[in-house]
Amino acid sequence: MRTRVFGYVAAGFFACSTAALAVDQPAPKGPPVRSICDQSLRSIANTSHARATPCIVRRGHIVIETMYYQNASSVGGTALAAYPEATFRIGLTPRLELFIDAPSDVAKSGTDGQGVFYFTHPGYGLKAELSSSSTFASSLSVETRPQLHALAHLSLLPMADATVTASWMPRRSNLIITGQAGAFWFQQRGMGHAQKTAATFALAVTAPIMSKTWLTLQLRSFSVAALNSSAQSSGTLSLQHEIGRNVLANLQLGTAFNASGHSKAHYLGVGFTIRR
Repeated sequence: MRTRVFGYVAAGFFACSTAALAVDQPAPKGPPVRSICDQSLRSIANTSHARATPCIVRRGHIVIETMYYQNASSVGGTALAAYPEATFRIGLTPRLELFIDAPSDVAKSGTDGQGVFYFTHPGYGLKAELSSSSTFASSLSVETRPQLHALAHLSLLPMADATVTASWMPRRSNLIITGQAGAFWFQQRGMGHAQKTAATFALAVTAPIMSKTWLTLQLRSFSVAALNSSAQSSGTLSLQHEIGRNVLANLQLGTAFNASGHSKAHYLGVGFTIRR
């Protein structure tokens, strides 16, 4: 109970901090945002593993997203590092994107100082734009073998997921508010062939804090964190900075608010979004 209370307090603190930054900081010096999906790297890039952007890659273009992260669990006592966490996003039509998750090298801590090393399965998915205007955009995404979330239980085997994502930009505001809802199918090592479906929810707020730099606060919840476990909520702070027109750097820091399935992870990640 105390852990959940702490999680709610932390979430409130992060939310207030983000709102304060949005109010106190001047608007970015660059050109104004004309629409949610204006094809800038800021609009296309996924700022965390939740892939909370409804915008798709322009037809004929390729966007590469890669990240290195390390996590640890203060309850389970395990740690994991994954690289390169690379996703290739290819614009097929004006409203459809194909994305491919390349295999990642995963290093997991084991008992008696021994490590466990393996490659993840490649994943394949499609993302379709449902609507797009100057202040609102939405999309539907489906994938088989998605990447393991940086805060997920380390024994999970992701099988598939489906999500609906929408972003809204209030008029005369620099804030972008994003919501996401979906379903996540998974198996778990040591639990036979049993499968479980978890409902996922995410809410994110992005605000400019200086020229070509944005801060995103994201809150996320899984209805089931692992087999025979309860729900788990988490928060992520992400700092994005454009390095030229075709490169975006991304620094992430995340933590779970409550223990579930003998896991309460936190992580630090660094990544890049590159457009070709």
